Amino acid sequence: MPETEVVSDVFERSLTIVRVFDAPRELVWKAWTDPEQFACWAGCDGHSVPLSTIKMDLRPGGAFSWVMVNDTTGAETPGEGVYREVVEPERLVWVWTFTDPLPEESVVTLTFTDLAGKTEMRMKQVGWTWGALEAGLHDTRAGMGEEIDKLAKYLAEQT
Repeated sequence: MPETEVVSDVFERSLTIVRVFDAPRELVWKAWTDPEQFACWAGCDGHSVPLSTIKMDLRPGGAFSWVMVNDTTGAETPGEGVYREVVEPERLVWVWTFTDPLPEESVVTLTFTDLAGKTEMRMKQVGWTWGALEAGLHDTRAGMGEEIDKLAKYLAEQT
C-alpha cells in the first residue's frame, strides 16, 4: 500500500497530507462528503466517528460536525466547522474548529485530482497556533496518517 505523505511547516503553521488512492475521484469525494461513508473510515487508530454524530450541510456556508470517540475509553473529541467552498468532485475548503489539545481554528483545503482512474488527494491545514504546534503536532501528524491509511483501506474495499 502506498504511504501517506504528511509534512508540517512550522513557519507557515501548516500540515499537508498527500496520498494517491487506487480509486476514482468520485468515490474519494463521496468518502469525504457522505456521512455513511465517512463513518466507515474516519478517526485515527483506536478511534471511530459514529454515524449518529455526523452532520454535513455540504454547501458554502453550511456547517458540519462530528465526534471522534476513543474505542477503549469512550473519550470524545468533537470537531466542527463551516464549508467555504464545495466544488464537486474537485475541492472542499472549510474552516475547522476543534478544542483538543488546545482551542484552534484553521482552514483546510482538500483537493482531488483525477489521475486516469486513480485520485491524488491533497489536504492542507493552515492556521495552527504555536501553542498547538508544540502541544500536539507530532500526535496530529501520526493520527492523520493513520486516518488516511484507514481511508485507503476503505476505498480499496469499495473498488
